[in-house]
Amino acid sequence: MALFKSGNPALREKVYEGTIFQDIATGQEMTIQGTMKKFGILMAMMLAATLFAWDQFQKGSDPMPLVWTGVAGVFILSIVMAMKKEWSPYLAPAYGIVLGLFTGSISAYYDYAFK
Repeated sequence: MALFKSGNPALREKVYEGTIFQDIATGQEMTIQGTMKKFGILMAMMLAATLFAWDQFQKGSDPMPLVWTGVAGVFILSIVMAMKKEWSPYLAPAYGIVLGLFTGSISAYYDYAFK
């Protein structure tokens, strides 16, 4: 019996086979402490990239290369991580960095435009 119906390929029933949802302990279950550590590291990486992009704009650089790098990077990495879940732990830092580049450059651009 399906937990829920979804057309999202990342949420297929097959994805949950062999996990705690079938009462099988794998030894890789998430803990709150581990989740918070990973969140903190990825958030710090994103914040550093955001501040870098903001600083580049304040120094007079064109923000559009960083915006498009961020957009393309987030799009590509999202698709790759959805299709190859085993690569996600290695690609997550890159995802945080390109998301930070996009966030910082677009924020600086709109701050300048609407100031």
